[in-house]
Amino acid sequence: MSTFHFLSFNDFQKDGGGTIRMYGVLNALAQDAHKVFFYSNAVNKERFHPNIKHIDLGIQITPAEKRKLQFLLAFASLSLVNKQFAKKLERLREVFGDMDSKRLFCFEYLDNSVGYWLKKNEIINSYANDIHGVATLEFNYQKKQSSSTKSKAMFWLKEKAADALDKKVFENAAYSIFVSKAMYDYYADRYNISDQPKVIVPNLLADEACEQELDTNLVKEIRAKFHVLPTDKIVLFAGSFKKTSGVLDLIKAVEMIIPQHPNVRLLLLGDGFYREEWEEYVQKNNLQDKVEFLGRTPYTHLAAYQEIAHILVCPDTQNIFSELIVHFKYLDALLANKIVINGNFASVLEINENEKLSLGFEPSNIADLAKTLNHAIEEYDSLTQKYSNNRQFACENLTYSHIDTLLH
Repeated sequence: MSTFHFLSFNDFQKDGGGTIRMYGVLNALAQDAHKVFFYSNAVNKERFHPNIKHIDLGIQITPAEKRKLQFLLAFASLSLVNKQFAKKLERLREVFGDMDSKRLFCFEYLDNSVGYWLKKNEIINSYANDIHGVATLEFNYQKKQSSSTKSKAMFWLKEKAADALDKKVFENAAYSIFVSKAMYDYYADRYNISDQPKVIVPNLLADEACEQELDTNLVKEIRAKFHVLPTDKIVLFAGSFKKTSGVLDLIKAVEMIIPQHPNVRLLLLGDGFYREEWEEYVQKNNLQDKVEFLGRTPYTHLAAYQEIAHILVCPDTQNIFSELIVHFKYLDALLANKIVINGNFASVLEINENEKLSLGFEPSNIADLAKTLNHAIEEYDSLTQKYSNNRQFACENLTYSHIDTLLH
């Protein structure tokens, strides 16, 4: 039995890829009888394993403070950073002063930055980063998408700051935990981490996801609320409304197959910055009867929405990030034992050889996505049978059960 100390400034009031990964890692370790201490701002602790020891950080860092802290850590002296954030540093000394471990595991981008800051101030002995994102790629993508010179300049500066900070955070860590070998290779080409252990922990399913029972009453409520008819063919997307999420591509692909399949309906579960723009497209093209925006729902309700659907689609557009990781929405979709459609990214092809788990399409190719949707509807019965054991495979092969062997 080992002792693990984890850090996250997340308050866990909203679910997302980051919180799902944290639940999975922490609960798996606690389930295996390891001592787990979690320093966080978690408000609701019901979904955490009861054996986890929670320590309240009592430190709120606003988005503006986060940007300032990370910018100063990237370019300024340690003394200036400490002066600007003196009260927060004092609280961090109180929290971690008696930590009975040599290493702190840091979950998200802000946490990784703070881990570096704590080490530089000799408050902790060492830290390890959990890396499941690439900030430089995100800022580079936003820079390329920007239309104004001012906006391009802002994202260029953010990209440079992220690169400078990443160099410090990676090279001063004991090691970093990557979600794929491809992501490790990406960072190893940029920073001097070759002497550190290579630790790969892919995005996986939490054991609780496999144990969750379907709420049949909720399924009935959803069917009634959205007037789902036996003749409907429901296509479901569940995720964040980001530029790279491919939601607009999916809307257009459904639009293309409506003449052949007038009973198709697209339900979009989630929310985000681009929702208004995509709703305008739906209205402009008179698709209101075929495309519905459902808004956010608790993660625990996802399985009920999947149950009313016939086809689950992860329509991400072509982007480097998706080539490097398997998104949680794909893993969640596999649990439903339904037909799943996902882009043929290198990360997904590692576990979906010969379409054994899901149908693939060429990312950002709307015509190919429409073709795959059409195939899924026309061959619905045979494909449903083909993928009827996806849940069993995922729960036996794609969970965090052996996470402890990877973190030592």
